[in-house]
Amino acid sequence: MGNTHSARTTSAIDSFVLELGPDVVHEKSISNRHFLKTVKGKHGNGHLVINISTKPDPGLLLRSYTRTLKFEKDVLIDISKVYNYQGFVVTETAGYIIQQWIGRNLYD
Repeated sequence: MGNTHSARTTSAIDSFVLELGPDVVHEKSISNRHFLKTVKGKHGNGHLVINISTKPDPGLLLRSYTRTLKFEKDVLIDISKVYNYQGFVVTETAGYIIQQWIGRNLYD
């Protein structure tokens, strides 16, 4: 008792997840820090892990981070046994890194 987070979602996190589209549904929060939130979501193709980095100022541009993430994804795409994120999205209120949820692996 007391060692798990409440399954109740907050409207703030739901509003961030809704920015990704109506086909992505928030399931539960994994981590809820001030500027970086991690949630488990569900999509028609399966479960997702979504890292949400909130912007303190809507005018803040994340172009340099977007270029860095794209470069890292392109470099890691051909390396076997390296699992990278599927995509990233930048909106006026937040930046999102989206990965597939892996519930079990070889070492579980």
